[in-house]
Amino acid sequence: MSGPFDFLHIKSRTAGSSNELSFDVLDSHRRDLDEKRRANRARSPFLTGAPRPSQGSYTGVAGTSTLSAVPEVERRKRARRARAIRVRVLVVLLVVALVAAGAFFGFRLYQNRVDYVGRFSTLVEQLVDVDKSLVAVDRLMIDPLNTVERDKRDTALAGFPELESKLDALIAETRSLSREKMSPDDVTAIAKVEETSTARQDLLAVAADAFKLSEIANRQITEANTAWGMVLAGDAVAREATEIANSASTVEATQRARDKTVEAYDQMATARAQLLVIQQGIAGLDFSGEIGYIDKRLESLEAGIATSDALLAGDRATATASNDAYNTADRAAADLATRLPASITAQVKALYADEIARKKSLYDAGRAAAVAADATLRSLSEIH
Repeated sequence: MSGPFDFLHIKSRTAGSSNELSFDVLDSHRRDLDEKRRANRARSPFLTGAPRPSQGSYTGVAGTSTLSAVPEVERRKRARRARAIRVRVLVVLLVVALVAAGAFFGFRLYQNRVDYVGRFSTLVEQLVDVDKSLVAVDRLMIDPLNTVERDKRDTALAGFPELESKLDALIAETRSLSREKMSPDDVTAIAKVEETSTARQDLLAVAADAFKLSEIANRQITEANTAWGMVLAGDAVAREATEIANSASTVEATQRARDKTVEAYDQMATARAQLLVIQQGIAGLDFSGEIGYIDKRLESLEAGIATSDALLAGDRATATASNDAYNTADRAAADLATRLPASITAQVKALYADEIARKKSLYDAGRAAAVAADATLRSLSEIH
């Protein structure tokens, strides 16, 4: 039976002791290969016995070349070596350039870092210098209206322009430094220096307002106390006049009593005029209690003077009536005295209390902002 593998068969007789497989296809391929070899042998000089080219010549399709093969090979080798050398030199130069650039860049980074740290440290030192003065300001802001520390406030206020100038320069330096390339921590640190410096400027501004307001208040307190001091001095002279009048048995004694009463009256009248001026110059200030007391004291002193005049004139009836008027006015004055404020100082301070309290609140808020910025700055300074 025929099939697709009929070309594969077993020969009945073989040269060997066993049957061999014979492939017609392989035989056919072998024959084709033999024919191709014969054809190539006819074309190739190596196989046909044609004379071989002498050493140093090249035989190509067009025949024998006149160029020498050995010099050409050497030339090509030299060219390759030259190219290789040039490549190596370029690579070495490139590596050297990169190393130099890296070293220069690294040095610049180091140099910039050293410069930054130095400038940053200077800023912190300047802040510390400013704080030496602010410590005193802090203490004075506890009670800005304290009359005892008036001179200290004046001294501190006189130094504010210098402190403000230092802070202006410090802030200008932080803004200049912030334009440099820095790490995120450095950027934050510089921002905190500017923030806490600005907070200190705000503190100085608020303290300056408070101290100036305190100066106005204290000047008015001093003026009011001076006027009231004249009232007290007039009272003392009036008591002295009364003692002289009560024991007077001569015309001379009666005259001394009258002179002292007039002195007391003049002092009281002057004090009244000064208190009115102070009251008119301070909005909300009310010296009506003090003025009422002084008016009643002046009334009693007028009666005392009239009594002395009547006695000197020998008019006992008028003297008795005037003396009764004196006693009535004196008792009324004594009653008014019990209703007077504890001190003139407290009265004037009360007018400024709300405004000073507002200034203190602003100062405390600014101080808290400065303290918070300082805390962050200290933590970042540890990094630097």
